[in-house]
Amino acid sequence: MNANKKNVGGIFDPSIRFVAPLFQRPYVWNEEKNWIPLWESIHEVASRRLQGAGGRPYFLGAIVLELMDTRTGEVEARQIIDGQQRLTTLQIALSAMRDFASSKGSDQYHEGFKRLTENFVPSSNPDESKFKVWPTNVDRTTFKSVISGSPKTDPHSLMHKAYRFFYDCIEEWFLAHSETPAEKLFSCLMTAMRQDLLIVVIDLEADDDAQLIFETMNALGTPLLPADLVKNYLFHKLAGPEHSDLNLQAIYDQYWKEFDDNKAYWREEIVQGRLKRPRIDLFLHHYLVLKTKKEVNVGHLFGVFKDFVASLPKLGPVEHMRMFREYADVYRSFDFLPEDSKEKLFFDRLEELDNTTVLPLLLEVFKNPVSQADKDNIIADVESYLMRRSICGLTTKGYNNTFLDLLKFMYEKSFRNAPLRAYLLSRQGDTSRWPDDEEVTSACLSLAAYRRARSAVRVVLKAYERSLRNEKTEKYTLDDENLSIEHVMPREWEKKWPLNAHDAEEEREMTDRRNALIDTLGNLTLITGKLNAAQSNKPWEMKREKLREYSILAMNRYLCENNEWTDDLIEARGKKILGGVLKTWLRPIYDEVLQKIELPKAVVPMPVIRSRNKPSGDGTEQVMDREYWISRSHPKSMELFDKLVELSRAFDPRVDITYNKHHIALGTTLKNFSWYHPRKKEGYCHFNIRVGRNNVEKAKGIFEKNGLEARLRTHGEDEFAIQMLLADLEAKKAGLNQLFSLAIQTFS
Repeated sequence: MNANKKNVGGIFDPSIRFVAPLFQRPYVWNEEKNWIPLWESIHEVASRRLQGAGGRPYFLGAIVLELMDTRTGEVEARQIIDGQQRLTTLQIALSAMRDFASSKGSDQYHEGFKRLTENFVPSSNPDESKFKVWPTNVDRTTFKSVISGSPKTDPHSLMHKAYRFFYDCIEEWFLAHSETPAEKLFSCLMTAMRQDLLIVVIDLEADDDAQLIFETMNALGTPLLPADLVKNYLFHKLAGPEHSDLNLQAIYDQYWKEFDDNKAYWREEIVQGRLKRPRIDLFLHHYLVLKTKKEVNVGHLFGVFKDFVASLPKLGPVEHMRMFREYADVYRSFDFLPEDSKEKLFFDRLEELDNTTVLPLLLEVFKNPVSQADKDNIIADVESYLMRRSICGLTTKGYNNTFLDLLKFMYEKSFRNAPLRAYLLSRQGDTSRWPDDEEVTSACLSLAAYRRARSAVRVVLKAYERSLRNEKTEKYTLDDENLSIEHVMPREWEKKWPLNAHDAEEEREMTDRRNALIDTLGNLTLITGKLNAAQSNKPWEMKREKLREYSILAMNRYLCENNEWTDDLIEARGKKILGGVLKTWLRPIYDEVLQKIELPKAVVPMPVIRSRNKPSGDGTEQVMDREYWISRSHPKSMELFDKLVELSRAFDPRVDITYNKHHIALGTTLKNFSWYHPRKKEGYCHFNIRVGRNNVEKAKGIFEKNGLEARLRTHGEDEFAIQMLLADLEAKKAGLNQLFSLAIQTFS
């Protein structure tokens, strides 16, 4: 390759055309990142000329060009390998300068700038020959209107916005120097543009690999979207001599034009987890997971795509484009389903749960459904599986592996509902099991859902609201942006929601019960965000008045029928909502038909739990089993440990036990909160418990009031060490209950 530095005049003065291949990305430069820096460069060099400081070179970067074959009499042409955005923007800026000169009556500079934007060619040449830069297909009509001086009024066109930006900047510069003759300002601007702005021009030679250089340049500079690289890669393959008989324009129109024409949809940045990515790259990720049956790193999409193409040598670039477009149409259809359809409700709920790991599977199910019944049952089972797990506060960390293994399994069997159902029902353990009715019941009635399963709470409450409607109910939508979750009885209830206890013991019991109910489904509803802020911690009489006045939801209308809001009513409403949950998200029976389906042999590794106590050399605790501790402890000491676990699980039935080498850990889905060491001494167990830094004084009060002996460990500011005897358990149970409640609320 040959590299030379050239000024803008040296690039655009000759009769020449710089042509962008149809497969390059459309115009994407914007004001903040691109136009402002470019104008600042122009402003600086033009101002130096105006001040008499002379010229100073200002580098604008590099472009890569490849010589194109042209017929005799045609304007010489170069294909733009890299630099289309830069060249296009310079042409738009020069057009704005040309038109501004015309508005000021300066014919000399109007013609001077015009010579930098148009070739003077015979009328017999194609119309496009007069344009020095010819962008990719999707932008050509807009570009022609800008360069030809037509009105620039399209508010959605980046090219029109760019033209307006540079025109306004030029006008402001002239106004700032209104005492200087216009001809002098035009002279400085023209000289600066022609002589002071430099670009490194890299001309490729016959043996240079244009595609490799294109990918390398974009890896070193501002990268294109992975989907843009895919497009360039496939069309570059089609441009080879072995495909000379194909009509590239027709192929582009059929398979890729949709992605360029519909930029507002495909390039819209979508929040997924904590990241925002263009929608087309999210689709590319799901497509590659589906096709490779592997977990795909979102940072390596283009590399994975090239490897995928290489793995199918018999499949040509046209077939790859056809396949890509077909699945893209399916993906897009997910956003345009009929409002009242089951599918629309399913995808709305999937979005609420912020779960996309199942989308590769759904792409295949919706593209090639075995039957409508199979498709309906698949989405019902997937929704039930995800919702039940979310309601129970179970982890989402294993979903990538779960649904990837399911995808492989269904490829092996078929994309029918039976294999999917058998697979999901067979899963065991916290990372992948499909919770049964007993577990869901326990979660709905006792889980602090507001803290542990908030996304599921919104879905459950919306489903509950729908269940209260009938044919006489006015139609209204549950606007996700305006509705927020509200506690009917506030979390800070002590001042305005008093307990009617007869003595201190009863007050402790009632307090524990209420604190356990506050964040459960029975005490949660949906209201507008503004009303939520106004409600705050007000008493029920005032809350009910506001709900009656402003809320149209049926669930709130039913709430207002109660003259008071009590713990018993919270439990009763929780049971009512539970009935709807069990009915809406059914868990099928693992019947004889399903049991006959041969399942993959999954190897589930023993989890490794990080420990605060006596870590091994690599910072992890070696996981053992219950038998290990039975062999090391007195049976009565293990009995005491089991009773302490029962006390913990009374506040959260999903408290996990991990039998480590040096201790037994109890934890929520977030983290461990207590560590036990049953002793060989009969009925004796030593344990540590964390309560959170803000609760240390409260915990000390519990110890003192209930006669519990404990000491604050020196290495942890919120961790207490307790020695316990089985014989003392009944006497200490009230204090232990308060302690476990405090710890579990803190770490849930």
